[in-house]
Amino acid sequence: MASTEILESSFGKLKRIERDPSRDGMTGLVLAMGALVGTWSADDLKAALDQTPAKKVDGWVSRILGHSMQWFRKQFFAETKA
Repeated sequence: MASTEILESSFGKLKRIERDPSRDGMTGLVLAMGALVGTWSADDLKAALDQTPAKKVDGWVSRILGHSMQWFRKQFFAETKA
């Protein structure tokens, strides 16, 4: 029987890294999951970061994760202040 302990532990580690933002659901740091569970050298990580434009990452986060709860709160409270 398969166990979810490794998966649960990985998400626990991700939540510790994210701290407060993780209370609102997934953030763009979910993309770091591969680095958390894999064995990578500093050169491997640098090469991956160099090959991945920030624009593409931001686009993925917007498309897949959508708006965060923090974003929705800012929108709501901005409208109520006016």
